Amino acid sequence: MRILITGASSGIGKSAALKLQERGHEVIGVGRDEDRLKEVTSHYYRCDFTDLSSVRGLVEQLRAENIDALALNAGGILPSGGLTADGFDPTWQVNVLANFLIMHELQPAGPVIWTSSIAQYGGPAIVPEEVPYDRASASDFDVYAQSKRACALIAYEAARRGLRAASFHPGVISSNFGITTKNDLTPLYNLPATKKVLASPEMGGDRLAELLSGEVLLSGSYYVTRIAGKFIPGHVRDTNIARTLWEQSEHLLGL
Repeated sequence: MRILITGASSGIGKSAALKLQERGHEVIGVGRDEDRLKEVTSHYYRCDFTDLSSVRGLVEQLRAENIDALALNAGGILPSGGLTADGFDPTWQVNVLANFLIMHELQPAGPVIWTSSIAQYGGPAIVPEEVPYDRASASDFDVYAQSKRACALIAYEAARRGLRAASFHPGVISSNFGITTKNDLTPLYNLPATKKVLASPEMGGDRLAELLSGEVLLSGSYYVTRIAGKFIPGHVRDTNIARTLWEQSEHLLGL
């Protein structure tokens, strides 16, 4: 298969890309750091998800790539400090809107896997009209948690619309996430005790690579480790919210 992985230059995305290539798949990597992308795959595109014009340019280039599967993995907790040039909260734009744009326009026949997180349990429930595009009343973690909840809901809605889509929690990973992007969780990630209990990027990459292979994929599911539906939060299957988030994302992106 020809597989596109966003956030392929480090962490879970890098690990999954390397494992998939070992298994004979062709991986197209997407990320911000060209030097690091070169270490992962010879077939890559540099793209800045905080700039939607960059993402739209990427999509136009990808239309001719005949991509079979998508790993919508790029994301993080971006620090507060205003909106992007596109007018959105940066965490929401990177985690949700940029990945949604790629999926919406490419819609491959094979697996579409969104990287979600159990962090979604820690944030307030998503009410579509209150999605935090402005961070005036939300912490870094609140926005991240809501964005990861949205990833799971959008994956569920994508499955309802005919894609082979699912989302997963990769584990609490020891990677550059939460460290290189300074945010209100950075002190916690830097604690020696925290680093001892975090899972490795390779573990998360294993899970992502397995789901992308399609052999164990149950479309519409939310995976914790390798188990579909275990500890699945009810809101991940809230059809009304999932549909509204999809339609709202289309509207915000002018699709």
